[in-house]
Amino acid sequence: MLQRRRFLSALGVAPLALSAFRVARADAPRGAVALARPGLVPAGPISHELALAGGYDVVAAYGLHYGALPFVLRLDEARFQVDVLRRDPEGRAGVHNTEHFSLFLHDHGRRATDPVEERGARALGAALERRARAGVALPALATFEERRTRFPDGMFAVTSTVVAPAG
Repeated sequence: MLQRRRFLSALGVAPLALSAFRVARADAPRGAVALARPGLVPAGPISHELALAGGYDVVAAYGLHYGALPFVLRLDEARFQVDVLRRDPEGRAGVHNTEHFSLFLHDHGRRATDPVEERGARALGAALERRARAGVALPALATFEERRTRFPDGMFAVTSTVVAPAG
């Protein structure tokens, strides 16, 4: 780990990389941070500075991760992950579908859809669709079935909690 950090520092990208991947978690103790999983790439142009309706904020946006664009959204104290995949009219529908995208909630196995999270997915979908219609280049997204087939054991969550030391 120390050698990796030295290597990144030598390249001059460590501060940028670490700041891009820090995400505060509402359910974590004070001083704790959620760090993005290793290997995540920064978001592309379609994800930059999105304005969402309904008071939702984009806490983090990443580039392609297992064929999807993962976003971490927030409304008040609620934080949740939305994965954006390419829409397949014949395939599985997400919690929200647009002309180009199907949005899926990363529910950590809860199986029940939280209305706050569903509305956040709708707000994100609308913002991304506006970008697509304005001509912003779309990344090579997978459909839900393509993702499931190509990555049957994929770890789709983009954050993990790291608790700060007491003191």
